[in-house]
Amino acid sequence: MKTGADKVAKYARVKQSLREKITRRDFTPGGLLPSDRQLMRQLGVCRQTVIRALHELRAEGIVRREHGKGTFVNQSKSQGEVGILTYLNRASTDHSVYPQNLLRSVVNRLCELGSEPRLYSTYGMEVIGNIHAHGQKVLEHCARGRLRCLIVSWDYNVNEVQAAVARWGVYVIGSYTEETRFSTYNVGDDNKAVTAEGIGGLLKRGLQKIALITGKQMYATVNNRVEAYLRVLEENRLSIRPGWIRADLEPSPKAGYEQFRRLWAMDDRPEAVLICDDFMALGATQAMVELGLQPPRDLTVMVLTNRGSGLVFPLPVIALELDSEPVGAAVADMALRLMRGETVKNPHWEVKPSTRIYEMTSLQTESGSPETSWQAGVLTAG
Repeated sequence: MKTGADKVAKYARVKQSLREKITRRDFTPGGLLPSDRQLMRQLGVCRQTVIRALHELRAEGIVRREHGKGTFVNQSKSQGEVGILTYLNRASTDHSVYPQNLLRSVVNRLCELGSEPRLYSTYGMEVIGNIHAHGQKVLEHCARGRLRCLIVSWDYNVNEVQAAVARWGVYVIGSYTEETRFSTYNVGDDNKAVTAEGIGGLLKRGLQKIALITGKQMYATVNNRVEAYLRVLEENRLSIRPGWIRADLEPSPKAGYEQFRRLWAMDDRPEAVLICDDFMALGATQAMVELGLQPPRDLTVMVLTNRGSGLVFPLPVIALELDSEPVGAAVADMALRLMRGETVKNPHWEVKPSTRIYEMTSLQTESGSPETSWQAGVLTAG
């Protein structure tokens, strides 16, 4: 004898099967579904199970019933929604620049391709587990079957989000470079290529004694930067001094300040330094001012920074500036491929952002507030 749970499981399986066929476009958007009796034969279930599954799909807006004609696939909602779960920090607008730019490029690309995403953004530090409180609304949409693909910004722990929504069959895309255990898909910066470009720019200037300052992070970005740094120096047959690399510090102005002070106290000082965290660069450049250094006469400083971050350094630096638009476009493209039911052979994409290298000089306005002046001198363009 079959239990109530068996019946529910059967109708749910039929519903999921039909949803997947619609997502893969086995049934044409706007087109007519097979009749109830045809679906019964195809799926090997009774008519009551088919009717209940179609009723649920109608309630979610995926199909519609027209009296005397049959059941049709809705054009507007046949693929479900693309959601973006993001966190922006109002207290530190500079730190949110890259997530904001990435978000903007993802949304623009999705809209260009005819898909209007639903945004789930939140402010503040309220956390439930590793998912911010606002994220619970996303999970409610998953449960109702409205959300089919969720793009998770780097401010959320993608593993926890993936574990939370996996039972609803939602695709999750994280904006990371590391192949995490639970995240089904992710797209991130090619940090090796960016770092290699920065080191190459310094080598073109005739500099050979180059140190690297980068902060500790949760994901693979630090390791990628260090690997690229070591590889480029090795390819150019340049020695690597002990103590010139520290990747064990939390990224902050204080850490950058302390790291540079230690670096400059060494007997073997570098000619140049590439700083891969813009907030560490604020502290490091302040230490340079206190030590009386005058770049580029005493030291050449290159800072890897996010385009439009608005950070102002107290002395001249070379800015290796990143634009997140190619990464955001790749995230959107992957999302739409998944929504169309296409197979994504490589679920982990690394995309090189557009980069520009500029001379950046800190100036003082008449009111005494700092501003940034961009001078000519582009070395590379991505």
